[in-house]
Amino acid sequence: MGKEGGIRIERVPVKTLCEFARSLDANTHSGDLNVLPIHRARAYARNPCADEADIGLLVAFMGEKPVGYLGIMPGQLKSAGKTSKVHWLTTWFVPEEFRDTAAGSLLMMTAISLRYDLLACAPDMGDEAQSVYRALGFKELGPLSFGRIEVERLNTLYRLLNAVQDRLNSIGASLPGIGRATRASVQLYKPLRQRLYRRLLKSIRADPADALTATEISDMDSSLLREPTESSPRFYRGHELLRWMLKDKWVLDRSETPGSGSSFFFSSVRDQFKYITLKLTESKEGGEGFLILSASSNKGERTLKVLDYQLPTGVSERSLGPIILERAQQADATLILLPAHLRDLFEGIPAMKSILSTGSIYYFARAGRKNSMLAAVLDDIRIDFCDGDLAFT
Repeated sequence: MGKEGGIRIERVPVKTLCEFARSLDANTHSGDLNVLPIHRARAYARNPCADEADIGLLVAFMGEKPVGYLGIMPGQLKSAGKTSKVHWLTTWFVPEEFRDTAAGSLLMMTAISLRYDLLACAPDMGDEAQSVYRALGFKELGPLSFGRIEVERLNTLYRLLNAVQDRLNSIGASLPGIGRATRASVQLYKPLRQRLYRRLLKSIRADPADALTATEISDMDSSLLREPTESSPRFYRGHELLRWMLKDKWVLDRSETPGSGSSFFFSSVRDQFKYITLKLTESKEGGEGFLILSASSNKGERTLKVLDYQLPTGVSERSLGPIILERAQQADATLILLPAHLRDLFEGIPAMKSILSTGSIYYFARAGRKNSMLAAVLDDIRIDFCDGDLAFT
């Protein structure tokens, strides 16, 4: 436990996260900071990459009042057939009214003092945040590009209402009812959105030689996952970690926890949230693979993310195009997020021209020890779309 200027930092081990979250919840008053929802504490504690001694959460207190927190998620780095533990920084947050207390800096300096191999990532990270990481000795690994299919760009009313909302937010103003109007515009556009998906599916049929049957399954069988043959350093997501992600969700469907989760700064409850696990079967030889997607809905926006996948041996990635679009159509997705190399599957389709774009995720790393695996391979690490906490949220 560290203390400076009236701020103390409490280190919460993974093994006591649930107990800590319940204790904090029992002593929380109206308006207090929601540090860790119970279901997230339970999920963090079941991380197969974590040891009991690992610190899973840092909390800044002013007296007995929590004023900031920083989550730490153990993961694995793999290089030349060997694995080494790394720790991803997640949910770094201090409310505006406490940012002059140095709580944010103390949280990060405490994390660094643990001498873990630390990693951080965030989409569209601002220049100021990037400068903070560099000043603290983090090395930039990215940015990593990813694909965006923004179906709702074709909805003129939605674009207009969003532009108005963005403008109001920029000046700190609000307009009653604009949120409801935006959600209504999404629903009104549904017939045209479905027509667009039908057009896209006609344009991207897979080669019969690569045709796959996609069957939704309830559990991730280890037989579907082959060990990667490439030797380049990368962050490893094996069978145990994938099953943990699917079983112990960080984000819950609102029907699972009615009325909860609204005061946690990071998304922990949405109108709808689910993982979709598909077994992929090759039609000729019967080879198998898998595809994991997440489908979520919140305040009218419905997002489909393409997460982990592995194709049957010899099958082209082009076979994934129709499957992704079919699932997006079923989810009535307004936004599809996918790895950059899969974005290329949709290049050249006329109907995609105005809705296909690219985003960026920024990655930073800081080796805790000079002789660690992370220190040795920093310049050679391959980054993937699912690295960090993106797949969990």
